[in-house]
Amino acid sequence: MWPAEDAIGKRVRLPAARETDIVGGNGWRTVIGVARDARLRNVRKTTPIVYFPIGQGYWQGSFAVRSPLPLATLLPALRATTRDADPGLTLWNARTMGELLDRPLAEPRVSALLMSTFGLAALLLASIGLYGVMSSLVRDQTREIGIRLALGATTSVVRRAVLARAAIVTASGAAIGLVVALATSHLLGALLYGVSATDPLSLGVACAVLLGVGGVAAYLPARRATKIDPARALREGD
Repeated sequence: MWPAEDAIGKRVRLPAARETDIVGGNGWRTVIGVARDARLRNVRKTTPIVYFPIGQGYWQGSFAVRSPLPLATLLPALRATTRDADPGLTLWNARTMGELLDRPLAEPRVSALLMSTFGLAALLLASIGLYGVMSSLVRDQTREIGIRLALGATTSVVRRAVLARAAIVTASGAAIGLVVALATSHLLGALLYGVSATDPLSLGVACAVLLGVGGVAAYLPARRATKIDPARALREGD
């Protein structure tokens, strides 16, 4: 309202429709402090908000109580405390924080559920695909693995070689996915709540999960490779 000016001490007048909300005065109030914007009715966006001192006769107000007790148990004590403070006060519209947030968080929760479901489905398909690729590699390299084992390679060396190839495939896919995620982050901003589309922790955890799933998917082919009979592998190669 006062760009590049100090708001402290300035005067504001309430709209005519709200003057009756304040007991006494003619609607004019003096600014005594500046508060940050707050998420009041929309959890995604902050909006300007005005605070009035309860001592000036504002007809309603809100307060929060932190307690481990359920609301039904706590409410009688709150009503009694309110009456003791001022018999003219009425406690109404008492709700838990969960109930208060149910409606504004309904859409973000549905979006999160859908994105999580699609993400898990994509992760499952990627795991199946990686398992198939590694199984095919092990099958195609049966003779090579048999020769290595015949020449004295240990099972741990063969297992590490198979897992290393899986790590390369998975790491390449994770790197490509990370680049695509960063490039399209502006498209995800509207679907996210409480976290940035480029949050490093979230992206790091996603990459770590993909690498972990890739390692698990490649373990069975790697284990099967260590059980190849060198003599049989060489005969089949001939």
